[in-house]
Order: sequence, then C-alpha cells, then structure tokens
Amino acid sequence: MALWAVVAAAGCGRSATTEAGTAAAPAELATAVAVVDGTPISAAAVQRQAEAAGVPPRQALADLVDAELLVAEARRRGLGADPEVHAAMAAVLVRKGLAAGFEREVTPEVVSEAEIRAAYGRHADELDRPEIRRVAHLLVPFGVKPTAVEPARRQLLRARADEAAARASGARDLAAFKAIGPALSDGTATLIVEELATGPSGYTVKAFADAAFALAQPGDTSAVVETSFGFHVIRLLAIEPPRHVPLDDVRDRLRQSVWPEVRRREFGRYIDSLVEQHRVELHPGRLDPDLDKGGP
Repeated sequence: MALWAVVAAAGCGRSATTEAGTAAAPAELATAVAVVDGTPISAAAVQRQAEAAGVPPRQALADLVDAELLVAEARRRGLGADPEVHAAMAAVLVRKGLAAGFEREVTPEVVSEAEIRAAYGRHADELDRPEIRRVAHLLVPFGVKPTAVEPARRQLLRARADEAAARASGARDLAAFKAIGPALSDGTATLIVEELATGPSGYTVKAFADAAFALAQPGDTSAVVETSFGFHVIRLLAIEPPRHVPLDDVRDRLRQSVWPEVRRREFGRYIDSLVEQHRVELHPGRLDPDLDKGGP
C-alpha cells in the first residue's frame, strides 16, 4: 500500500480504543473486524476510514491494519515513551477536549444582545445615517483665529474668495473647479482644495453644512461661505440618500463580527473554570533567572 495511505490511516482511521499496556474490553474484541497485538479495529472505524479516504471498506480495513502494525512496531522499539510522542498525544487530547467541551458549548449564540447592539452603534455611520452631501471646496484660509485676522488681511482674503467664486460658477467640471486653487494661489494667499462628505449636522461646522445642503444638484456651486477656517466656495458632487438598516437585518453579521473577541473572552473564563476543577501548582521561583530575563 502507498505510504500516504498508511499515514492517512494512522492519522484519521485508527480505532484508538486502547493505549499501550491497556487491555481491550472483551466486547470490543468480540465485535472487532481485526485485532493487531490486542488492539481491536471496529467496523465503525473501518467505515470512517473508508469515507475519509474514499476507498472501499476492504481497502480501508487493510489500511488500518497497516497503520496498527506500524504503531505496534514503534511501541516495540520503545518509542512510546519518546517526549515527542507524548507531546503529540497531548495535542490530540487538547483538540478533542476542546471539540467535546468548549467548542460545543461556546458558540456564536453566546454573543449577548447588548454586544450586538453595541456593534450596531459602532457601525452607525454605515447602517443608520442621514443624507450625505459629497462636495469639493476651495478654501482661502485665515491661518489664525478669525478674530486675529487684521482688517486689511481679511479684505485681501475675501477678495480672493470672491474671485474664486466667480470662476467656480463657470467651471465646467470638477477638474476645472480644482484648477482654480493653484491658479489663484501666490505668495500672499494659498488656496486649499479638498473633497469631503458632510451630513446636515455633526460632520462639519454648521455654516459649511448649511451651504452644502442649500445646493440643489451636483455641479452647483455656492457663494462665498465664511467659517472659522476661512472663506469657502463649495461645489456639490453627489447626494447620497439617508440610509437606515434595521438591526434585525444585520444581527447575524454583527454577531459574527464580534464573535472572535467574545470567543477569546469566553475561552479565558473556560480556562479559569478548569483551574477550579483541577489541581494546579505554580512555582515561578524555580525558573532559571537567566532564562526568565525579559519576561513580563
């Protein structure tokens, strides 16, 4: 038989009903379809191996017998006491223990309603939002607080903004609108060109949002708008309608999104419960000081 088939049998098809030095129960031996050095191979194990490997039952039985022979020979050579073998067996026990206990009992269903609602709130901008206006704007910045701008400087900046507004009203597209910024920038004032999104409130300062929502359709431009940042000329790019996605429509998706965090928390609690059920002794003082350097 091919080596890979033997390995597959050893990995997923062995009956594993006995351990080295442990006699199989009489009932197991009486119903076994094969016995290798006292280790019975059950019909159920053969069926599992046949399904896993996609082979007929007789081939699956042969594979399991070969696997048991290899295990028996390894034990005869004393390899059963090898630390690596014990580590591998421990890893298998951990996987099976988690599957039988923690993973069966702790599923995404343990995510609480409060945790789902909190996740909904964190995604409010995506799931429950007002109408959004996407705009581009030309900004003639104050550079300082509005009250600190000298009258002559304010007049110069306002004149620059008025000129930007006049050019913007005739801009045929977004590229032409954005080109106004560099064209009107010089050593006395540098215009800033940005694209952003705003809702009716809470996204940008009120004067800016009010001006953006006063524009009727994409392509419209505003008159000069003053905010604490400076003088703006706003061009409407797109209107996104309000969106409200009910919690029930995304409950399962939100549960899955918070599940990894909840699973880590619940696993910590699971380990804490095991500490209470089993005897655990810690002797950190016995650690080699040199090896313990740099630890927490």
